[in-house]
Amino acid sequence: MNTEPGSKDALELCASWLRSCKKEHSCPQPSNVWMPARVLAISRDNGSPRLSLRPTAGCSIEPYAALSYCWGGSQQVQTTTENISQHELAIDLSRLPKTLQDAVAVADSCGIKYLWVDALCITQDDAVDKAMEIANMGHVYANATVVISASRAKTAAEGFLGPRAPMGTDTPQLLFRLPFHTKGRSLGDMILIPHVPTPKEPIDERAWTLQERLLANRCLEFGPVQTRWSCSYYASRTLGTLPPVDGNSPHQVYRRLWHRIVEMQSRRLVGSEKDRLGSLAGIALRFGGLLNEDYVCGIWKHSLSSDLLWSAERGTVVAVKPIMYIAPSWSWAAINAGINMHPVPAEDLDHGFRIGGHDVVLEDRQSPFGALRSGSLQVYGCLQSVFWNPHEEKTIPSSEFAPAAVSRIRVYLDGHGIESFPGDGGLMRLSLLLVEVQTRYTPEKIVRGLALSQDGDGRYSRLGLFEHYSDPYGSDHYEDIFRWFHSEKPQKLNII
Repeated sequence: MNTEPGSKDALELCASWLRSCKKEHSCPQPSNVWMPARVLAISRDNGSPRLSLRPTAGCSIEPYAALSYCWGGSQQVQTTTENISQHELAIDLSRLPKTLQDAVAVADSCGIKYLWVDALCITQDDAVDKAMEIANMGHVYANATVVISASRAKTAAEGFLGPRAPMGTDTPQLLFRLPFHTKGRSLGDMILIPHVPTPKEPIDERAWTLQERLLANRCLEFGPVQTRWSCSYYASRTLGTLPPVDGNSPHQVYRRLWHRIVEMQSRRLVGSEKDRLGSLAGIALRFGGLLNEDYVCGIWKHSLSSDLLWSAERGTVVAVKPIMYIAPSWSWAAINAGINMHPVPAEDLDHGFRIGGHDVVLEDRQSPFGALRSGSLQVYGCLQSVFWNPHEEKTIPSSEFAPAAVSRIRVYLDGHGIESFPGDGGLMRLSLLLVEVQTRYTPEKIVRGLALSQDGDGRYSRLGLFEHYSDPYGSDHYEDIFRWFHSEKPQKLNII
């Protein structure tokens, strides 16, 4: 364990990792035709680092580092329309929060003359510039020579090069000190301690930093226990970087990876609800190249049928509707919750269910993977109506012709508050849309689909999921449920 990550030797080690990677690894190289619109230029003034904001238009393409960090609140020093001219002359390094100062030190020690930091390289009070630069965020991290990750810092003020507490200091009775001779024949100590779980790093709680980490081809991570180097050369060992756009893997591999990323990202926090999709935009752009298909509100077009049965994980994040519009109800991005993806194999889709089309309005046409204004999905499927008692979690047939097995249907709402739904005597009317019929893998025969509500204009919104399991050791109600759904012809629905 290195207890002094900011020492001269420690920073030289970081620089040696970068040199070795450039020399020995086949990691993807940054673009030689693209650079962020602005970078921080690091120069020397009487031996001390000097900082200024440099517009890159018309300049030669240069290597740069990018900082990934947690703001931890509003930043005192930002680039604005009022001070941008001053920042282009000089930025007082001593006024910057410690994390930014440390990033300058790391970049400088690695021989990199330019650094990208969002608070200073984006004009924070210019909506047009901000939207444009956020749309380019994926390119910023993908084309950085190295991404500097302030993993251990909860806020920009904390910094990440300060001393680390030696491991085991809280349990000294468990330490075992073993003397040994170093290469220089001096006597040193090796300290053996029991296994210590790696503490959770603050940066892993922020949604934006997942994209910043995955898009990085090289990354220096300054964690609470150790400084780590990772690069694309080692990507096969971990979900450390995304695969290159080479088309060599089956699409199903990329879809599974996408599902995993969605599940990880949904459990992280966003500064603004509008960032839920925007903080994935750079990754979505990369996957667009891998899959070569349209992106529809967080779901890939060819996966729409199979990816509608996602579920909200209970007990992680409060699963409530966002205050502002984020995504249509059928998209996983529509709620604030940890998401579990449950892709339905094509052979398990009900024969009466299919996607008819979709209509999506983007917040910004220049950001096809970003924020949305609206979205709707046209589907064809078998639909039946039931009553549901949310307090007792009990399903009640709405017609005397419904089979008794309807009472065995389980409904799982997407975390919306029960009090927000009008009802008659405590009952809610739900429309159940049949999507999946599974009879191949388990003794139980399973029927699943979407639980919907209908508004006054005849449009539907997702409220959650429903499922029915047939007991293989008791009465088999599968045929009753299946015939009940198919007793009517498939209907055309518009889900918003």
